Amino acid sequence: MRRCDGGINGCPVSLDHYKPDAPIYHTALRRIRAHLPEVAPQELVFIDDHAPNIVAAMELGWQAIHHVSAGETRRQLGALGLRFD
Repeated sequence: MRRCDGGINGCPVSLDHYKPDAPIYHTALRRIRAHLPEVAPQELVFIDDHAPNIVAAMELGWQAIHHVSAGETRRQLGALGLRFD
């Protein structure tokens, strides 16, 4: 799995779109592809503490983790092959 640091602030990307609206995820993907042009949605890991946002990301093919605690999020990232030092 490739690593890319980046994200989209939870504030609106435009006045019309907020999470979990699909356009905000498309904007995030477009921004990520500026650095990793070949990245596919299924290579992305979306982390959020609001379940509807997780569902929206998964519906677009992203991997998603519902953050409920740091330990659980770390465990789920580890299950995806991402390690932390």
